[in-house]
Amino acid sequence: MTPLDLAMRFAAPGEATEAAELALMVGHVSRALAGAEPERRNAVRSALIPFLQQHDGPNGINLPGALWIVEGRA
Repeated sequence: MTPLDLAMRFAAPGEATEAAELALMVGHVSRALAGAEPERRNAVRSALIPFLQQHDGPNGINLPGALWIVEGRA
């Protein structure tokens, strides 16, 4: 097993609001908010935007990611 740390492009530059909307529709955030009241969803969206803006650069919104490369032999 080999770890692979990399940046994952989440959205184009300047699109933190759109990226927050995407996070509410797919992935871990959407599953965590399944069945949540609109007020809760709005609060999370509002918190996500400044977080995503911190990761915004010339190549877009890039978030740190980690993968494992697993090789096996029989």
